[in-house]
Amino acid sequence: MYDEECYLIPKVLLQDEFYSALSVDAIFVYTILKEKQKEAVLRHWIDEEGNIYLSYSIEELMKLFGYSRSKMVVLMRSLEEHNLIERDRVPVFYGHSLPYRTYTVSYTHLTLPTSDLV
Repeated sequence: MYDEECYLIPKVLLQDEFYSALSVDAIFVYTILKEKQKEAVLRHWIDEEGNIYLSYSIEELMKLFGYSRSKMVVLMRSLEEHNLIERDRVPVFYGHSLPYRTYTVSYTHLTLPTSDLV
């Protein structure tokens, strides 16, 4: 019931030391991007290997989140550095640079080290 009405934040992002440097804004962006994967399927944003990706330009992300360009770039880099997203630049198409393909890491890959589960 709540899955459709609420965004779900993986607890590991708040509990694991590896993610302690992530800002609340970065966690928020990641959570929304994970949710956007549902739309990605409907938009046929599926690569040659069957992986779902997001195809938003920085400008579209700025509009979606209400952040400046510099803040959006910092947040996306932070998510990359913490292995929460992977981005691939799409080749130039008729002289126009296309948006990055952004892949989000599955929740099942976000696990606490076993030493923290005691």
